Amino acid sequence: MLALILPAALVGCTLSSDLRLVLTNQNAKTEFYTTEFAPVGNKVPVACENLNGVPTSTQVTIGFNYTGNFKEAHIVLSDPASNNYNSGEVTFAKDSENLGFDKGYYNALFSLNSIKPVPTKYASARAPREVVVGSAAKVGSFNGLVWAYSDTGSRTPDARTNQIDVYENCTLK
Repeated sequence: MLALILPAALVGCTLSSDLRLVLTNQNAKTEFYTTEFAPVGNKVPVACENLNGVPTSTQVTIGFNYTGNFKEAHIVLSDPASNNYNSGEVTFAKDSENLGFDKGYYNALFSLNSIKPVPTKYASARAPREVVVGSAAKVGSFNGLVWAYSDTGSRTPDARTNQIDVYENCTLK
């Protein structure tokens, strides 16, 4: 009976090869959100290349839970359509100032511009802001690809986050 329960309990999580680390609930969010495309009361995270006509970077948070012996997490951004990586790999050690704990999640924070993600101190996270994208061109999308290492160096498999769409222009609401 345990053989049937364990696989069902592990759906949606990644387990290191030494069985010492489990990652769950991977998600991506940004400092910008819109309610234009969401059911009433929901917020959809978006990234913006320009805010009110001015080039901007977007703070992106990749969140996850872990159980076990966590050493560090590695994150890249990928284009879900082509599966190409459009960023350099960013590493977040357990005690990194770029990794925060909030509402049950470990959150890795970085700023994203058109070149690559830059690790950002978690204490400098900006409050979420609502934007309108209207008829702005969608110029791409990304999702996070997360994997982690246990204290013995064993790696979890890759886990994907939700998709974030990127818009050429956003306007603060």
